[in-house]
Amino acid sequence: MRVPKVSRTRRLQRETRPRESTNGSKNNGKDGESKSPSSTSNDKNTKIKRPMNAFMVWAREYRTILSKGFPKESNSQISVRLGDIWSNLTNEEKKPFYDRADKLRRQHEKDYPG
Repeated sequence: MRVPKVSRTRRLQRETRPRESTNGSKNNGKDGESKSPSSTSNDKNTKIKRPMNAFMVWAREYRTILSKGFPKESNSQISVRLGDIWSNLTNEEKKPFYDRADKLRRQHEKDYPG
């Protein structure tokens, strides 16, 4: 079997071109640092997460119950079920979760003003 020759220019282009890292970001060739969006924007540790909304408060509690009831379903299938159940709840049934979400929102505003 014969291996095709690659010109020196072509080989140098391949060797000097920025390579993609395992997370899909490209290396910019400077000091071996990758300039992925996560490294150029705020560090993940300094990002302030938003408070949970009423659905998320409810889903966090009921996801474990549904997961036990349907152990073979994937997380995305469980999420679909949660969405269906939530949309069929009455406003009275949702009210405690809206109240908890509001409490979380107010605490978040206190902790992170501005």
